[in-house]
Amino acid sequence: MSKSISTRKEKKSTSKELAILAMNTLTLAASVSCLVFAMNYRVPPEIIPVHEGGKYFEKTPLHLSNKEDKEVKQWVADTLIESFDFHYRNKEKHPSTLSNKYSPEALAYLDNFINDGLLSARVERESGIVELALSDGFTIDKGQVGDLFGWQAKTKGALMLYHKGGRSRIARYEIIVTVTRTDESVNVDGINISSIQMRKI
Repeated sequence: MSKSISTRKEKKSTSKELAILAMNTLTLAASVSCLVFAMNYRVPPEIIPVHEGGKYFEKTPLHLSNKEDKEVKQWVADTLIESFDFHYRNKEKHPSTLSNKYSPEALAYLDNFINDGLLSARVERESGIVELALSDGFTIDKGQVGDLFGWQAKTKGALMLYHKGGRSRIARYEIIVTVTRTDESVNVDGINISSIQMRKI
């Protein structure tokens, strides 16, 4: 009887020792893994944005202007010309190439203007190339647009269609564009077109 009790005690003791040994082995393995990881870890290089002149880049708060009025005028003119530089083969995909310069709502308006209605049908029918000719007159106002700094630009322009028969004018428009600040780490210009209206004149 006493023999069986001592045998049971020995078995319990052996089981405890085995459990402790297993836990120690796991702890040792985890420690070795952590040590190997720590020894081989390389800190990723920090990317510090700089201007072309080499000065550190600092983001301008979104409620403040980051450009002179003349820079905004030029940016709007360039963006409008690029926006209406398309042809019958690429017109459906063309708006998506401008997603970094337009808000989703403004881009949807542009896509609808280009790809729906009479303009789309005419460009298709005549296998044409479209170009925007802007007038010299360009007015710009600035101020707060909600929480963002923004500008409203107004100009006039004519959409021209180049085709086999030569060149023809589609229509003249008053173009009203609202430009607002965006995060410069997402959009390098720090601005985009948040709304656009094309009014036939």
